[in-house]
Amino acid sequence: MPEEIQVVEEVTIEHDVPADLQGLTEEQVNQVIADSKLADLRARRTMLLEKTDWTQNADVPQATKDKWAEYRQALRDITINYQSLDGVDWPTPPS
Repeated sequence: MPEEIQVVEEVTIEHDVPADLQGLTEEQVNQVIADSKLADLRARRTMLLEKTDWTQNADVPQATKDKWAEYRQALRDITINYQSLDGVDWPTPPS
């Protein structure tokens, strides 16, 4: 009975690799991507926090500060449960 021969074709996909990623291992590239995604998440979080900075000014009533404190803390804690913007369940600001 003849042996079955399997032909495997090697395919090379060429794409531009940024100069700062050339020569990195796959693990290193994955870490760079993960770091970038986390940086995007932190940037979005920072923007949302900055929009609510007014709630902590000295001339803002304590009741208003208290109302926003939980929301602002939830924003600060967002990186505990998420490492990128994918699927983030953002806290709802108080009304």
